[in-house]
Amino acid sequence: MTRTVSDPPAEAVKSTRVPSTVWILSAIASASGLGYGMLGPSLPALADLYSVGAASVSLAVSGFAAGRLITNISLTGLLKKFRLRSVLVVGLVVQSVCSVAAGLSPNFELFVAFRSISGLGNAAFTVAGTGLMLVLTTSAQRARAMSIYFTAISLGMIAGPAIGGLVAAIDPRLPLIVYGALLGVGSVVAFVALRGVRQVRTSDGIDAEDVVPVSTWSLVRQLFRSRTFVAVMLVQLVTGWVLYGARTVVMPARLHDIGFGVGVIGLMLTVAAVAQVVATSLGAVAGRLSFRTVTIAALVVALGVNALFGELEALPLIVAAFVGLGLAHGLISTTAPSLLGEVPKGDSGLAVATFWIAFDVGAIVGPYATGALMDGAGAPAAFLSCAAVLAAALIACLFIPRRVGTASPSEPSP
Repeated sequence: MTRTVSDPPAEAVKSTRVPSTVWILSAIASASGLGYGMLGPSLPALADLYSVGAASVSLAVSGFAAGRLITNISLTGLLKKFRLRSVLVVGLVVQSVCSVAAGLSPNFELFVAFRSISGLGNAAFTVAGTGLMLVLTTSAQRARAMSIYFTAISLGMIAGPAIGGLVAAIDPRLPLIVYGALLGVGSVVAFVALRGVRQVRTSDGIDAEDVVPVSTWSLVRQLFRSRTFVAVMLVQLVTGWVLYGARTVVMPARLHDIGFGVGVIGLMLTVAAVAQVVATSLGAVAGRLSFRTVTIAALVVALGVNALFGELEALPLIVAAFVGLGLAHGLISTTAPSLLGEVPKGDSGLAVATFWIAFDVGAIVGPYATGALMDGAGAPAAFLSCAAVLAAALIACLFIPRRVGTASPSEPSP
């Protein structure tokens, strides 16, 4: 019997009850999302504290992203040698210590340095956590597990700004210190509560006694021969590029240009975030339908919104656009890692790290490219470029095999 990319009825009869590890990882991820959201309200006050401009203090965000990208590239090889729980705990400890150190930094240079190093720890936690989720869940469990995990992250990020605003009113450094403390507790929880999975490795991991190590280039060739893997990487790229980057940076700038105030802009971002949480929490439905079908539907919605966004001016249509983007992002956050888990060796360190590299590249390049195009050619052209990027991912998803067994001889894996 062939196994489908999209959870066949035969697998649906298996238990979908997720392992306790999923709940533990989700609780830690929620704390991480909470701390990430807490920083935003304190950035203007930190700029005043260090006597720097808005552009300079934005290095606290871009430096963090750069640190994530560097670590994700390194983890493509490092995860062969280290167990996932060890990488996860070390990542949390690094992020915890550096967040507190950033909050206590006496000057701006140290603040940016510690924030950037904190990004290294965040990437280690994110990749190891995703790896554990893929290794420890079956295809029948995966949609529900990813739904729980990414809903927890989203809830933390939504609650973060409100809590961060209250804490920053006391001292703009305090959100970083609280964030570090939360991650410190998370590292202890992970070390103690995940003892049962302390020996778990990615599928390309090697023990000291292994005589023949897994060839990285052989694995790269195997992964990129898979149409499903290529599609997932493109989906992650456009998620970082459009659904995260352009949505949170360029779309607010567009709303400002057509006369909307800060309050309305903030409300639109909140609307999108709430829609994202709703879609993520319902992501387990994707397991009953098809990861492939749900991903395609989400991309179609996002493509349509971006194709029209440059021309939108009526508030009801703008609200509908942000709802659509939030729903698309929430669904994809469940289906993309679930599709990755269906790829042979999709739970390898190389595959999981590349998955997050694609997102980080999109999140770094996308907002800048879209913003530059909006400045030079106008909003319609800028958002049409986002639609074009989404179209590339959509086309790739249309070529995902419906069943593993239907791949052509030149396409041995989904």
